[in-house]
Amino acid sequence: MKKSIFALPVLAMVLLFSCSKESSLEDQLQSGSSEELKSTSLISSSNCDNDLIGPTVLSVGSTVTFTCVANAPDPNPSSIVWTVPTGLRIISGQGTATLRVSVGSAFNGGQISVDLNQGQCGKSMGLSRAGGGSVTCPSRSNLFIAAAAGANGCDDFGISLNNANDVASVSWTYSIQSINNRSFGTSSNPNGNYSIFKPLYLPTGSYNNHYLWVTANITLTDGSTCTVSNSKLLSCSGSGGGGNP
Repeated sequence: MKKSIFALPVLAMVLLFSCSKESSLEDQLQSGSSEELKSTSLISSSNCDNDLIGPTVLSVGSTVTFTCVANAPDPNPSSIVWTVPTGLRIISGQGTATLRVSVGSAFNGGQISVDLNQGQCGKSMGLSRAGGGSVTCPSRSNLFIAAAAGANGCDDFGISLNNANDVASVSWTYSIQSINNRSFGTSSNPNGNYSIFKPLYLPTGSYNNHYLWVTANITLTDGSTCTVSNSKLLSCSGSGGGGNP
């Protein structure tokens, strides 16, 4: 009888120690599993070694190509997804390593990014618009009409369009007396110069105290168009010199 009485506490202590030890081991395993997953995630992230190749300054109206070179951890990703900013239109290549886009007038910069293997790895790159800011049309005050040096004020003129950085080309016309919107040529501005100059030679005629109107029919670098006109009241001692028809 005494033997069974002493045996019960001993058995209870053994069971309690065993459960406590098992619980502690389970906690350690769970904790170890969590740390292992965390470590694996960090390693995977730090091993994303990819290159995104392409221009960073884009001109409106152009077509450009971007290429993703996947190096690690997977040089042959099973999925590639491109995301482009507003104003860029994907022409081809979504889902592949090479993307072709067209640059529209709404593009004002942003980020292009590529995700590999459903977000496991990725790369992004900042883009900006050539010339910066939005494309703007010159105002009327930027169109100048000046008589050429040495002329009598009714012969030769120099036409200047300033603030023309966003101007791609100009089709010029003039009006005076019975002449209405007559063309006197075109000008291009491939380098985005601030000022565009165009000479104007009036045909033979008496233009004293008449208004000379000049109109610039403008095509901007984003493909949009606008029109700017200005006038000059002529004061001269003679007549036009028989230049432009």
